[in-house]
Amino acid sequence: MLLIPDTTASLIAKSDANVNSFQVSLKRGQGEGISVTVSGAGASARLIGQLVFELVNIESSQTYKILREQHGIGAGVSDFWSWLSVSSHVSDNKEKLDEMFHELSHSQKVKGTAKFDLTVTGLFPGVSVTASAFISVMQVKTSSGNTINIISSKNPKNDTGAQDQDGDKLPISNNDSTIVI
Repeated sequence: MLLIPDTTASLIAKSDANVNSFQVSLKRGQGEGISVTVSGAGASARLIGQLVFELVNIESSQTYKILREQHGIGAGVSDFWSWLSVSSHVSDNKEKLDEMFHELSHSQKVKGTAKFDLTVTGLFPGVSVTASAFISVMQVKTSSGNTINIISSKNPKNDTGAQDQDGDKLPISNNDSTIVI
């Protein structure tokens, strides 16, 4: 699986003692050969494919579950990222986030499958676009130099999508994709 940057910037948070620090970014996991070509504004095509991966499951962190419950955070990597992107959430929850990323850094990778089934729509008249399916992956780099790639199976409609050959998100509908861990 190829991980490419999402359009969202990285987030850096450091504890007061600067001992535990982490850099978090949202990535798009893309498999080879899961694509379809669509041409013209309003034209659509069904994108079906499967991606097998081995990543850390965010739900393996008990602190993640506590944060979700305490703050009403939606399920999945994308919803957690949306909450995390608000800087006051990071500063107000440094210790819990440190604990969560520590738990995830010691979690075993799990094998899983993303089964894509969605409709992609073209943007511009007469312009052909090759659309590729992706899954949202949260990537954490710790102060000790470890990189953790994190997935969720709880909200596949938000954590899957399509992008063009330049990495720009494309409009999708009828997203019946699943993520099974």
